[in-house]
Amino acid sequence: MSHQKSHDLAEYWIGIHDALRGRLLSVRESLRHPSSGVNAEKYFRELLADYLPKRYSVDSGFVVNAKGQRSDFMDLLIVDSHNIAPLSAEPYFKVFPAEAVVCAVEITSAPKSEVSRSGITGKIPKLADDILKLARLREIGRHREYLEQVAVDTAAPLLPSDRTLAYELPPRCFLITFGDEWSKTETFERRVRECLNLASRHSRDVWINAVWSMRHGMMHFRPHTNFESTTVMENSLLEFVLFINRAASEFRTARIDVRRYRPTAFSASE
Repeated sequence: MSHQKSHDLAEYWIGIHDALRGRLLSVRESLRHPSSGVNAEKYFRELLADYLPKRYSVDSGFVVNAKGQRSDFMDLLIVDSHNIAPLSAEPYFKVFPAEAVVCAVEITSAPKSEVSRSGITGKIPKLADDILKLARLREIGRHREYLEQVAVDTAAPLLPSDRTLAYELPPRCFLITFGDEWSKTETFERRVRECLNLASRHSRDVWINAVWSMRHGMMHFRPHTNFESTTVMENSLLEFVLFINRAASEFRTARIDVRRYRPTAFSASE
């Protein structure tokens, strides 16, 4: 009886990381320019789509909930496209119901820049603005209401019936930075925390699960802390992609009653 040599999983993961790094290096120069945001979104959209379960799609667009609240325009949304269709699909963006969205990623090529944001006097760092976009999404996407089929025991044979599954879990949120970044990792991490604290003064929903920097690796924020983090430098892009994969799998999604999103009331007989 012949025995096949077992595969070395460590070598396998090193190979995957090298493949990811090769893809990144092939577009790295084009991503250095501050105006390269569209190219970056396309690159990371394709990258995440390759390493996520196929029931998820990766798109840009808006998110709304059944109360009519709407998010900012989001760079990348990871959505359950198997059970839930978009509410609107335009050539360059889509509008998704909140229950479809499990993760969101904001991408910036100019993290050191400042921008204006409605409701805030003066300019704020671009990173803080991205964090507030994600906080808004967490706020409107926290409550989820799905439909599940259960068997109803009657005198006749068992019949399927819908029941409501409701729970609260905001989308997992991530940042990607590249381009004009700070040269020192310590400075980058300090600036990220400063932006998190600044954003927290304007929203109670501020939280980031992880940040990936092309120059400084991944910052993973530990839950239920005051933005305490662990830095991952080795194989950081692979670790970031796997972390998003795991975060997306934490959500239990199913069909929704899309009539909840209608602007007019409907009767139970509809």
